[in-house]
Amino acid sequence: MHNIIMFSFSSSSSPPSCETNIAQCAKFYPSTFFPNIITLDKTEANYGVQQAYSLLVGLGCSELSELLICLALSPECTSDGYRLPCVDLCEVVEAACSDAIQGEMLSDVACLLKCSR
Repeated sequence: MHNIIMFSFSSSSSPPSCETNIAQCAKFYPSTFFPNIITLDKTEANYGVQQAYSLLVGLGCSELSELLICLALSPECTSDGYRLPCVDLCEVVEAACSDAIQGEMLSDVACLLKCSR
């Protein structure tokens, strides 16, 4: 299996305070943290995941779409930092879904697939 799932980040400061993950993402990993680099709180993350899920995962273009959404909007919290989606995971989903996203004109989801940032 390729290492396309995530990369870890840890800093010299204390790790984030972990809390129970939102329901949609708990099947991948049990805990997340807020605020994070994209979402301010659990309510905002839950809303974002639901919106992105209904748009991107609903297209059925990649089995990894849901994991990408979860790692981007509700990153995994670990004892030594947190994990975000790696560029490879993003690129796999982007390659599989870009035509469908453009065909459906889903600009809200397309911003999740800006893999270079």
